[in-house]
Parts: sequence; structure tokens; C-alpha cells
Amino acid sequence: MNSKRGAMELSMSTIVIVVLSMALLVGGLLLVRNITGGANELVDLTNRNVLAELNSAFTKDNKVNIINLGSSKIAEIEADNKPYIVQFGGSTIDGDGDSSEMKYSLKLDSSGNQNCLIVLGEEKMKSLLDKDLETEFGFIEGTSEGNAFAQIEIKIPEGTKLCSQVVQIVVYDGTDFVGMRSFTMIIKKKGLL
Repeated sequence: MNSKRGAMELSMSTIVIVVLSMALLVGGLLLVRNITGGANELVDLTNRNVLAELNSAFTKDNKVNIINLGSSKIAEIEADNKPYIVQFGGSTIDGDGDSSEMKYSLKLDSSGNQNCLIVLGEEKMKSLLDKDLETEFGFIEGTSEGNAFAQIEIKIPEGTKLCSQVVQIVVYDGTDFVGMRSFTMIIKKKGLL
């Protein structure tokens, strides 16, 4: 008689544990789904706000902007072979409409006696940029307000000599010249951390 009672209590305990486990599993799955759904909504909202801010950065007089370098337009890059991104944008000639015809190209300023073109040589300097020089590229993303955005990736290998270089971004709307902006790339020694 005692063995039957013990078996009955053991099976009831097992059923309770299984039911509680399933309830916790379902609750955990719902929690994860709500968190990821909220995170996706936050990312979408952030992207919309960033695009709105970028669109407001363009005026009639300012058709080309380098976005992530601040007013100094200086990119201090460590020689650690990690990618450094320079983001920029351009606006169509009339400031609205279709930005699909917009193109940009990169040029290196050869003035100065300690620029990277001289210190590293032209081929080594070109290899640091992910885009070919004086080649036209389309923008990555455009908006209905006539603005378009793109980015350049720069990688400086360890052991690269220290120097600085002015990089020019030239923007066209079809065949019409929109404008040009420059930023200074400064190669720094790799930090300790």
C-alpha cells in the first residue's frame, strides 16, 4: 500500500514540475519576443530620426556634408588595421526630387610636403581607402527630399608611417557639379589599449 502511495506522490510531483516548466518556458519566450520587438521598433525610430537630422543638415548653400567628423573635419585613425568609417551626404542641385543620379568621387590633395602621398607613396596611400580614386560611385541611400548618403572605409595597417592627408569628396548630380568637401586623415600610432 505504501509503495502505491509513494508512486502516486512521485507522479503528481512530476506533473507539477512539467506544468511549471512549460509555464516558465512560454513566459520566457513571450518576454524575449517582446524585448526583440521593442528593440526593432527603437531601431526603426532611431533610423527615421537620424535621416530627419541628416536631411536638415543640407541647405541651399551647403550641398555636401561630411557627417560624422564634426566641424573640425579631422579623422584621427590609429594604425591598428581596424576599419574607420567616414560618412557623408550630398543634396541634388535643386534640393529636392530624385537623388538616384547622384555620384561622388574621391581625390587626394597633393599639396604639402609631409602628406601621405609623399610619405607612403601613391599606391600605398590608395590601398588604405576602400574606394578607387577619381572613380565615380553611386550613393548608398537616397531620400525623397533629394539627399543621398554614402561612406568611405579606411584601414591603416600596423606599422604604417605617421602622416596626414587631405581627402576630397566631389559630388555630382548626373553631370552637374554639386560641390566638394574635404577632410583630413591623420594616421596615429596604435594606442596601448
